[in-house]
Amino acid sequence: MDLRTTLTFRYFGIKMYYYGTKSKAQTVGFPNYAPVRNKFSHLFNRWCVVSYQEIVPVNEEGEPTGDQLPCVQMFADRTKVLYVHKISELNPKVQEGLAEYVDFMEEAWWEMLHWVEINVNADQASLDMHQRCRSRTEKLIRKYSLILSKLGRIKGFKDSLIQEPCIWPLPARVCYWIWEDPRVDGIPGHGKSLSAQLAELDTRDPKRVFWATAPNEQRRIRNVHRCEGQTASQPSPGQELDRPQPRR
Repeated sequence: MDLRTTLTFRYFGIKMYYYGTKSKAQTVGFPNYAPVRNKFSHLFNRWCVVSYQEIVPVNEEGEPTGDQLPCVQMFADRTKVLYVHKISELNPKVQEGLAEYVDFMEEAWWEMLHWVEINVNADQASLDMHQRCRSRTEKLIRKYSLILSKLGRIKGFKDSLIQEPCIWPLPARVCYWIWEDPRVDGIPGHGKSLSAQLAELDTRDPKRVFWATAPNEQRRIRNVHRCEGQTASQPSPGQELDRPQPRR
């Protein structure tokens, strides 16, 4: 598709536009589109807080909870090795900084990569969820800038480390998850389940989960190289990059 001539398109019936020269650019490789503002009402009609909480259950405080959360699975299935660098060649401060970054990756990344427009007028639960989700995302963006700045001040830290597949970049814009119209099966409210839609989305657009949906590590790294314009040759994986141990 030629983005110089194609400005809008339909995604499950929702009119979308590409981020252009007059709007903040998206990070290369991530979904580069958003719903047209005056079409949000169609998205709101598809919103269902009960269906969403079946995928992202929350506790009494309204925070996501449980070991089956999509964000937990995405983090567990991530690439865990360095491909271009060797752990043994990095000084202890650099290793500590990278381990802290990996720990940071467990936070609200999934929500930003699967952004849903919540109908805040539907009910109090939806309004509360919207406010908490936005707060987590704003906090994530602020912390991302701080931790990158902190890494840059570590003696011996190479910028190329940030390009490793196991070090997730944060997209500059949220990545919209457009739900299918529940009427497509002919029975209102009985369309495809959200869990099925999510599985299809992450398979169709694996950048949203940093290629965690790839069938194996070799296929995953090949996809990463293709997306980032790198060579097709396969480097040998290095030592696994672990999370930091809990502080006592």
